[in-house]
Amino acid sequence: MANYLSDPLGHLREVRRVTKADGVLFVRVPNFPFQRASYLIGRSIEKLVDTEVAHRISVFHLYCFTRDSLQKILNKAGFDEVRILNGRPSRGDPYRAFSPRLEWMIQVKKSLVYLAAQVVFYATGGTKVLGSSIEAYARGTL
Repeated sequence: MANYLSDPLGHLREVRRVTKADGVLFVRVPNFPFQRASYLIGRSIEKLVDTEVAHRISVFHLYCFTRDSLQKILNKAGFDEVRILNGRPSRGDPYRAFSPRLEWMIQVKKSLVYLAAQVVFYATGGTKVLGSSIEAYARGTL
């Protein structure tokens, strides 16, 4: 949703309009704090080692969200009963930033980051979402 749409609120309102009363919306969006940290790490590496690293590990989106901003936009669009979670990691290297021989290492890194994010999520009662993406489930208000 957020990667390609220029008006996420408008689109969410339209989705709400056509969603059945008992329907559930699922969205997955980039998590801004994680994406920003990833970019800054890439820039630091770029200055030390390789001029292309930041470009290979950073993917820019039209919109990124925090846990709070995603909650607010879903509520504003008419959704309630919002449940926000860490997004599960995608398989492999979808952006082909590194050599295919490193695919296993990328998957291990993603799994470890997800595990750490889940530990923080549950330790904080779900208030801290640190994964690379955020998943949300929401129902429309009646």
